[in-house]
Amino acid sequence: MNDSNNLPSRRQSAGWRQTILWTSFFVGLVLAVFASATAVRIMDGCSQKAIIAAQIIIQDLLAFILPAYIAGRYASSEPISFMRLKNAPKFGAIVLAILLVIVAEPFLNLVVAWNESLTLPQSLSGLEQWLKATEEAANATSMVLLEGNSLLAMIGCVLLVGVLTGLSEEMFFRGTLQRILETSLLRQHIAIWTAAIIFSLLHFQFYGFVPRLLLGALFGYLTVWSGTIWTAVIAHAVNNSIVVVTSWLTENQLLTFDIDRIGVPVNNEFPFLAILSLALVILIIGRRKWFLPTRE
Repeated sequence: MNDSNNLPSRRQSAGWRQTILWTSFFVGLVLAVFASATAVRIMDGCSQKAIIAAQIIIQDLLAFILPAYIAGRYASSEPISFMRLKNAPKFGAIVLAILLVIVAEPFLNLVVAWNESLTLPQSLSGLEQWLKATEEAANATSMVLLEGNSLLAMIGCVLLVGVLTGLSEEMFFRGTLQRILETSLLRQHIAIWTAAIIFSLLHFQFYGFVPRLLLGALFGYLTVWSGTIWTAVIAHAVNNSIVVVTSWLTENQLLTFDIDRIGVPVNNEFPFLAILSLALVILIIGRRKWFLPTRE
């Protein structure tokens, strides 16, 4: 039985569901800012790593997880089911999710290189410099967590940036936002790509917008195909963790080549590896029913 039939008519409105979601998000974001500031004062004297870790946890909980649950609870009396958190992914779904993330790396690296090469018109040079400075500052903050050669620090960063961020963002963008769009009479493809666009926009990284958009769409399709967001959570966590681990290995000179350049041709060579990567992704997606039987 569809529990939405028992809800007040106002709750049937996609507009109200979106209002609750985004109101909760902005309120949570404000609370996260104040809570982070409080944490900095309380943790005065603690290491910068510990302070940044606390800020990440606070932001993920207050700006993503809590608003996602509030909106899911408003939309349905069974928010866990509404958000597709109830069903565990099948083993084949997990294998496919991880395989897709790994296989897609060379193609995404090429897209990243292309996106980073974009330049704005001369009249917007100030904006371009601000965008680049903002992204460099964000990257520098992330790298603070990986300073030193501590394996424990790397594992902690994987748990924070990989697992927790993967879970919180998937709960918000795929579990609630995409789900609300799907139930508002939008075509499923439109719901997936709309959520992916918003997902990429809210990272405020212009020079990484397109690859993050593609990843967001992939996570959206994985959620729909498998009937659970846990598949997307795993894929998201693996993707983020690969970045963390390779950055740590590079910082400690344990990785002798730049993994981010795999698939990116040099001297105007043809991007064979990136094209092969894309072909394999298409091939795997074309066989998705072998791994991801639809639950809904």
